[in-house]
Amino acid sequence: MLSYFVGTVDEKRAQWQGDGELIGKQGADMASKVLRRDDMEVYMFRLLLEWGRIVDDRRGERGFVP
Repeated sequence: MLSYFVGTVDEKRAQWQGDGELIGKQGADMASKVLRRDDMEVYMFRLLLEWGRIVDDRRGERGFVP
């Protein structure tokens, strides 16, 4: 498994050949496309709204029962 990700030494070019670097670059490219700043702002806004609802002293009146 290690030789798949890290690779083996190519004697002709004297360098490592493996798929780990390729997988890492593709993952970074996908994350830059999928995890946009706008999406993270919406997520944080919804998270803070939910947190406020949970810690509200009158949460029993608002339909939240622990």
